[in-house]
Amino acid sequence: MVNSLESIIEGFSNQIGPFAVDLGKYLSKLFIKMFQKDVELCANDDYDGEAELAAAGCIKTFTQIVDAPISQ
Repeated sequence: MVNSLESIIEGFSNQIGPFAVDLGKYLSKLFIKMFQKDVELCANDDYDGEAELAAAGCIKTFTQIVDAPISQ
């Protein structure tokens, strides 16, 4: 889902302004959730790091929002 959101923001960065705050809040909550999940699972030998990748995707998407040429 983070990858899809990232693609949407990339494609529509000029129109993201009205949604930037809500998207930022959502991504922050999702990052914390994925980070906590990663901490819980990282001790398992068979853990593949999926939650870590999702958390990193949240940060990348959040950065795209901050860097977007926001107009309202």
